[in-house]
Amino acid sequence: MNRWRQFFTCCLVRRSVLAALGLALLFASASCQLFRPKHQEGAATTTQAGDVTVQFVGVTAFTEADLRDTLFDALDSIKASGLTPATADDAAFFLELFYRKNGYTFVSTNYNIVNARNLQLTVNEGPLVVLGDIDFTGNEQFKDPQNFREYIIGQTRERFPAKRKDLPYVDADVQKGADLVQRFYLSQGYLEARVGQPSVVYADNRTRANLTVPIIEGRPYHFGAVTIDGQLVFPQKDLYTLLGDEPKMPYTRPRVDAMQRKLEDYYKKKGYFTATVTAYSDPTKADSGNRVATSYVVAPGPLYHLDGVRVVGTDRLKPEFLRNRFKKISGKVYDPKVLDDAYQQLILTGLFSQLRVEPKTQPDNTLRLDIDVKESKARELGASLGYGTFEGPILGFEIRDRDFNGTGRPISFNVDYSTRTVSGELLYVDPYLFESDYQLRLRLNALTRDLTNYAKQEVAALADISRPITKALKVSAFVQGASVKITDNAVQNFQLGLSEYTVTSIGGTFSLDLRDNPVSPTRGLVIAATGDVASKSFGGDLNFLRATGRATYFQPIGKKTLFIVGFRLGIIQPFGATDGSVRLDTDGDPKTPRVAVGPILPIDERFFLGGSTSVRSFPERTLGPYDLRSKQPIGGQAFTLFNAEYQFPLIPSVADLKGAVFFDAGNLRQYAGDIGFSDERYGIGVGIRYNLPIGPLRLDYGVNPNPHRNENNGAFNFSFGFAF
Repeated sequence: MNRWRQFFTCCLVRRSVLAALGLALLFASASCQLFRPKHQEGAATTTQAGDVTVQFVGVTAFTEADLRDTLFDALDSIKASGLTPATADDAAFFLELFYRKNGYTFVSTNYNIVNARNLQLTVNEGPLVVLGDIDFTGNEQFKDPQNFREYIIGQTRERFPAKRKDLPYVDADVQKGADLVQRFYLSQGYLEARVGQPSVVYADNRTRANLTVPIIEGRPYHFGAVTIDGQLVFPQKDLYTLLGDEPKMPYTRPRVDAMQRKLEDYYKKKGYFTATVTAYSDPTKADSGNRVATSYVVAPGPLYHLDGVRVVGTDRLKPEFLRNRFKKISGKVYDPKVLDDAYQQLILTGLFSQLRVEPKTQPDNTLRLDIDVKESKARELGASLGYGTFEGPILGFEIRDRDFNGTGRPISFNVDYSTRTVSGELLYVDPYLFESDYQLRLRLNALTRDLTNYAKQEVAALADISRPITKALKVSAFVQGASVKITDNAVQNFQLGLSEYTVTSIGGTFSLDLRDNPVSPTRGLVIAATGDVASKSFGGDLNFLRATGRATYFQPIGKKTLFIVGFRLGIIQPFGATDGSVRLDTDGDPKTPRVAVGPILPIDERFFLGGSTSVRSFPERTLGPYDLRSKQPIGGQAFTLFNAEYQFPLIPSVADLKGAVFFDAGNLRQYAGDIGFSDERYGIGVGIRYNLPIGPLRLDYGVNPNPHRNENNGAFNFSFGFAF
């Protein structure tokens, strides 16, 4: 539920539009693949350009839809400017170009303006010419022609399906391929290499083009002595190390420039903002072994420190906000990476539609940061619409101010409504508490929720302070409290625990996120853990210790498939005196004394498993111990959960649409002391994923291979976000 709430309560109008567009693109892409017209001989007869009818004569190879697409601009010109010799000639030209790109080498086209509203385009198609043999001459040093052949056909291959064996002969593509062969020779140090005009011999009644590509290799060049001189500042051996293996590679001008950039960047990263490195290298002066001497002369200039910030363009935002973002690096040696990190953090705030940070040299060898901004609209009113298997339709509204009182701190209020939940939340975030690296979150929320086996009303508050230790590692401490009232319970009272209580806890979290992308990861590892303690001494009614943890690993297999594996566990242990006594309803007499049965955790504080983010062969919250009389789940104090999923493309042309097969295993134990891996329940299934800019939509069906009494054989789950 938390993942749903975080998504749907924070979505603004434009994000909802993105989601809707993503779904539309999904179905539109699938429709295009299933219902795209196939080539039918004679299908292209006429099309319209406004009130002008364009008739195709002699067309047998393409449909009217194909020709209309390729002539879109020409037809649009006819529609806008009218039918003239110029617009008609353009249409004939682009029609002929289209044919040639599809292998009709001998095509010719003509136009005839019949009258002001009728254009006739006549096509003499000629035969379809496919690529035949491709031979190379003069390639003494590179005998294997396969790579060269890929260069020649590569441009054409990109436009046609991989399953098509006979590629059409397209002269323009062949010329580009020959250029790529020459570039290959240049990259290998053959500075004098020349790849000539490919010669063509037509065979099989001009339906097959056999090519011969002449190559003059010339001699290979190598790097000779590479020297670094000038005002070095740093040890020469360190500078040579920067060059890496470049001097051992064949001599090329791009490698000369690459080494020059490495040296110059190194000096700038060390604070020499105006450093220049000049390269001297002349292959015409190579020695008898074709070795080219190369020298670099360093002019480092002065060492610069950052000092001062000038802000231009702020409106509502106080300029001090921007100055404070760079205060911690003021006085330090200029480092472009540190400056770029600060810039990226500002971009992520969403406060700016335009942001430019430019270092300006000062007479005292300092750098002033000139910041020119254009503020984004800070206040937004948004709505979102979604659906979940458990929640049903979900409607959300949000009011947000990214720049509360001009301080650059966001505050938001959102309301969610579904068939099970009505909730409201007020959230304030200070990413720079006291202008430090600490972040403060203050949250106040209230909700009513129907969970099938019981309903609840809750008012809760949270204060959380977090700090990044490194870019990947983050820790936090929090205090939270809630007042909970359980109503409409379907389980027996002695299974329920307290039906009305308050709870206050103090805890902490840590997370290590090594994924390449937090929204759509393709590789990496994320580890997180949370622990807290609740005590009556904090002002609540409960005593317990609670800890949860997770680890998820993403491993790409090949270029288009992904394997994901994850493990989670949780444990909550009540302790000390509680109000967990109950009245056993054996005689129906309300005067029957309450019987103390030890610390009983309220049902809403227990863990529940099953659903779209745990064991997907079970409906939401239905895996685990049951009340024997009502057959309703009662949750547990400990769980373990293992998930594995393999994702793969469903339609090659729709990159964001993926299929998945998965395996889930988990258990839920009634008491914390029973935590372990016995009585595992399983889910095996398939699913569909569609990636949106804000995360994936998921549809899964999981099979329960060994259903116990009163359990389903499987379950459908539709949801948003990651399963684990």
